[in-house]
Amino acid sequence: MKNTEMHILSQKICKIILALAFVLLLPVSVTAELYRSTINEVDVSFEYPKDWKLREVKGRDEKYNEISILGPRSEEDKYSCALSVTMYPKERFASVEEAIRDYKYKFEKFKEFKVVSSGKEGFEIEYLLRLPLYSPKAKDVKIKEKVMFVTRDDNCFKLRWNSVEKDYSKYLPAFNTLCETFQ
Repeated sequence: MKNTEMHILSQKICKIILALAFVLLLPVSVTAELYRSTINEVDVSFEYPKDWKLREVKGRDEKYNEISILGPRSEEDKYSCALSVTMYPKERFASVEEAIRDYKYKFEKFKEFKVVSSGKEGFEIEYLLRLPLYSPKAKDVKIKEKVMFVTRDDNCFKLRWNSVEKDYSKYLPAFNTLCETFQ
C-alpha cells in the first residue's frame, strides 16, 4: 500500500471510531416526555426522560407541591438519581436569595458539605450520605446536586437534580432539558 492509501484508510478508521464513541457516550435517556401538571395549584410543564418514573406529591403540614422524577438506580450505592420541581407559595420566601439560603442551610449539617458553585438563581452542592439508607453495611457516598430557583406568578419554584457523584455528569443533560423547557 502507498502512503497516500494508508493515510486515507487511517482517516476512515478514525472517523468510524469517533462515530462509535459519540453514540456510546450519548445519555441513556434521550427521548423526552412532556409533563403537564395535574395538581390544580401548579400550572407548569416541562420535558423529562421518558423512561424515568414520575410522581406528584402535595405537602400535608408544609405548603408545597412537588413533582419527583426518579431516574436510573446505582445498584452499587442503592440510590436513584432524581429530578424534582417543587412549588412553594410566594409568601414562603421573600426572594430567590432567601430560598437559596434556606435550602443550603438544610444541607450544611451533612458530612463534607461543600458549595461547588453559586449564582444568582441557583447553586451546585456536594455532601456525603450513608448508603444504602438504614443499612448496617452503609458507607459514605458523595452526592451532588444542582438547584435552581425561579419565581413566577405568586409562586417560587425549586428545580433540583441530585445523583451519586459517578452518575452526576452522565444524566445532567436531563436536568438541563427540564430547566430549558420549564414553563
